[in-house]
Amino acid sequence: MNTVRKIIVGSFYFIGSWVIASFVGVMFNPSNAGLWTTSLMWSLLASLLVMPGLVLVYHASLARNQRERKVSRDVERPPFVEDEHEEGALWPMPEEDSSVQR
Repeated sequence: MNTVRKIIVGSFYFIGSWVIASFVGVMFNPSNAGLWTTSLMWSLLASLLVMPGLVLVYHASLARNQRERKVSRDVERPPFVEDEHEEGALWPMPEEDSSVQR
């Protein structure tokens, strides 16, 4: 899943740099205004259509990875209630000492 996440992050950077480069081209290269305007239009369209899907896939894979790590940590942790007779109690009762008289 790390490979997919790296591809998605690379796509984020590619689309973001495409938008910025197109905007800079429109602002500072008026001789090729038609080319840069078309590039800016397509980059903004790509960012509006593709980026939400990439964000969803990235966060879904991140959440899945965190769930898998949590499950593996829960398996290693010993149970809180160790004895079966204490299972219904809110907290374990102390052992009764036979030397203490009531």
